[in-house]
Amino acid sequence: MVIAMVRVVVPESKRAEVLQALRLLRGPTAARMGCDGFHVYRDDEHENALLLLQQWASEADLDRYICSDLYSTILAVIETAIEPPDIRFDTIAATAGVELVTAVRHGRATR
Repeated sequence: MVIAMVRVVVPESKRAEVLQALRLLRGPTAARMGCDGFHVYRDDEHENALLLLQQWASEADLDRYICSDLYSTILAVIETAIEPPDIRFDTIAATAGVELVTAVRHGRATR
């Protein structure tokens, strides 16, 4: 799994436009093979800071997306940033859920 994160601070005058552009990407991006999640967040403490968080099944799926026309919108959003954007791609080797909490709390964790 790959988590793709783009955090940008946009001018107040562009915030609504950028949010709309990211929201319009949600459907077409979520329909792509390998997209397991697409979320847009606004920072409570800095209303012009936006976070795009995507989950991809594999690096190959993410690579195909980055080469697609859809990703051009994300690049355009990055261009509007008034501060250097924070862009990260984290590869996740394993995930766990509530079962890990239960195992750790009962001394049975095997990480």
